[in-house]
Amino acid sequence: MNKLCRYFICSLVAVVISSGFTCITADEVYLTNGDRVTGEIVSMSEGRLVVKTSFADEIGIKWGEIADIKTDKNIAVLLSDNTLIRGNLQGIEKGNFRLRSDKVAEPVSVTMADIVSINPPDEPPVKIKAVANMGVTFTSGNTEKDTIHFDGESIAITEKNRYTAGGQLNRGEDNGTKTESNSLGYLKYDHFLSEKWFAYANSLFEKDRFKDLSLRSVLG
Repeated sequence: MNKLCRYFICSLVAVVISSGFTCITADEVYLTNGDRVTGEIVSMSEGRLVVKTSFADEIGIKWGEIADIKTDKNIAVLLSDNTLIRGNLQGIEKGNFRLRSDKVAEPVSVTMADIVSINPPDEPPVKIKAVANMGVTFTSGNTEKDTIHFDGESIAITEKNRYTAGGQLNRGEDNGTKTESNSLGYLKYDHFLSEKWFAYANSLFEKDRFKDLSLRSVLG
């Protein structure tokens, strides 16, 4: 009985001691004004860091107001060259963040400007839209007139890009004589810089037998 009591007491003491040394880890964000925020880093995009805290749920911090970051768990860091590194930030050294990843032996040194986003959302699947139209007419009697028209367009959209390709074709005959023969195709690329601004490039290729256009191209 005494041995059982001693075993129970020793076990209880061990639990108490181990509990006393248990520490709750969290991400740490140090601000330029000297404040410190602890919690879980949720994300960073468009110059705003989101931290989930125990006292105010999620809060937003301007990226320029951050002096240092230390993360307890691995996060995904997207750099300006589109490199995605999974690791933990170990603070600033010589003005640069130290980013440790399991894939490299030594921590990677990156500046604040190098970091485009933290925990970026997964790239959404490509959305594809396509439309096609075709019209055919045949007229017979005193005159025979045939016309064919076809046009189509397909659009592929991702979060930041849109790709468009399309074209049309026209053919026509009147009493066995060709009266219409033309076609055109176009390509367009849009890159979304923000919700309001985007950059684009396009090209147009056109042929028309009756306008003496063997191939006209327009780039812009």
